[in-house]
Amino acid sequence: MPVMTLEFDNRKCVQCYECMDLCTGGALNIPFADGYPIWDKSKCQKCESCENICTEGAIKCRWTL
Repeated sequence: MPVMTLEFDNRKCVQCYECMDLCTGGALNIPFADGYPIWDKSKCQKCESCENICTEGAIKCRWTL
């Protein structure tokens, strides 16, 4: 069964938080003072919307077997 992981590139992230606003499952949040989103895979619906909305290319969804 394929498994999805999210990769964040904080160097590209402009902290617009559009990915967090779009995430209906609440899988993206900011628990640290640095302001960069992190991914909670247990809440992820694997819709890849966060990657699609990120105009900076800071989020990549990767599928592996």
